[in-house]
Amino acid sequence: MKLIPRLYRGWWVVIASVVILTVVFGVGFYSFGIFFKPLTTEFGWGRAAVSGAMSLFTLLWGLSAPLGGRLSDRFGPKKVMLLSAIPFGASFLLLSRIQNIWQLYIFYSILAFTYGGLSLVPISKMVNRWFQSQKGLAMGITFSGVSLGGLIFAPIIGYMVDVLGWRQAYIVLGLGSWVILLPTISFVIKDGPPLLSATKFEPVKVNGAVPAGSVNAPSITPVWTTRKMLRSSVFWGISISFFLVNLGQIAVLTHEVPFLIDTGITPVIAASILGFTSGLGILGKLIAGYMADRMSRLSITVVSFVLQAVGLFMLMEARNIFMIWAFVIVFGMSVGSTAVVRPLMVNKYFGEATFGAVYGWIEFTRLLGATIGPFFAGWVYDVTQSYTWAFIPFMIFFVLGILPLALIRHVKL
Repeated sequence: MKLIPRLYRGWWVVIASVVILTVVFGVGFYSFGIFFKPLTTEFGWGRAAVSGAMSLFTLLWGLSAPLGGRLSDRFGPKKVMLLSAIPFGASFLLLSRIQNIWQLYIFYSILAFTYGGLSLVPISKMVNRWFQSQKGLAMGITFSGVSLGGLIFAPIIGYMVDVLGWRQAYIVLGLGSWVILLPTISFVIKDGPPLLSATKFEPVKVNGAVPAGSVNAPSITPVWTTRKMLRSSVFWGISISFFLVNLGQIAVLTHEVPFLIDTGITPVIAASILGFTSGLGILGKLIAGYMADRMSRLSITVVSFVLQAVGLFMLMEARNIFMIWAFVIVFGMSVGSTAVVRPLMVNKYFGEATFGAVYGWIEFTRLLGATIGPFFAGWVYDVTQSYTWAFIPFMIFFVLGILPLALIRHVKL
């Protein structure tokens, strides 16, 4: 007799997904702000010019999301993720050799296209497939990898840049990402059980029983064409809402380190504060995932948008380290919670059969906002030598993001 029950396969997929997202976002996304100052110092580039690389990155990431979703629907997430992991690592090796601003843009463009097949869209599809009950909790744990990436890698990368220099740091990140991603995807990731329909239902069983969190009820999987999707008020409500919020959200995370350095904080400490901002997102994701199984996901989203505005106000008015840490807690947790509820709302309304394609288009519109925000903040700083007139509009956009949700208040999400 086995005293310890066998862990449901879906939870192993969740664990592997956490590892993947930790590396992808910690090494790729959260590292950008840490390399910001070294690049501007060595080459004399303006903040708008360097921010433009992040804006291009998010734009191309958004463009790649529908393609990654479509390919995941057709071939399965695992194949798409494995193929994307190779250029992911290679892009950092290329970044270590840059001499001109156009090279920074080109190599971050390569990195951006890997995100469509390696991050939120294919992983969300995969986790949604493995879970019916406890879907919110599973998604919350999975998406904690995004925040865990910043918590773990931001201070490490900050230290590496300080000790090794930014070129050597890029090389270590490229090689290290291959060492972690390729075996994890190859040996642990599984696409999931077959899609269920209303006419055929076979729950996954372990030792003769249906394990906690696994598929345990019939599920209809409608197919959404692009035309049908574009006629949906739910699609536009979610898309426009997160477009407005991401105008500020990604910009604040991109410019957090240079903002803190401008206040007199050392680069290593500033990178660590960014890491803690990301780390608090773990708690936000876990709470949001737990609550999403018990209450309206729209309500969770509205609260998180308001808290992001409050957190950014705290950063603008920070006159001491206590206010900075208040920002870290409020902003970090609220940013984390929004990432979890978004795919859950999409899956609830649009189903699993074409989830990747629909969610990919929603990611595209969301990341359009993330494209504009960082460049705008950098441009404002270059003109005014301050982030004030960038952060004030961002706070307004956080609140305005609530309004499009009125389009879907009648839908149970």
